[in-house]
Amino acid sequence: MCDGLRVPQTDEAMGRKLEVVEFMKASLSSSNDVIDRRIEANELSEDHKTSKITRREKSRNWTILVKRVTQMRKYKRDGLRRGKSLHSSFWSSLKNM
Repeated sequence: MCDGLRVPQTDEAMGRKLEVVEFMKASLSSSNDVIDRRIEANELSEDHKTSKITRREKSRNWTILVKRVTQMRKYKRDGLRRGKSLHSSFWSSLKNM
């Protein structure tokens, strides 16, 4: 008795099923390898990102330091100019008296 849903089990059909099963196993294992590689790459990129962040932080801190030093120099220079100009204006006002 053969109900309409069952395929007769011939050697050829069994061979095809085995091929499909082997192919599925192989594709699953290769996709697992790909997934593992992606996970490893992601972990590496995370490390790379953190190193980039620290590098960026270092460079940002360095630029802030350089800006502060240049501002201090600028203020000193402007203060000296102001002092000189005040000094000269004082002497010129004395001359005008």
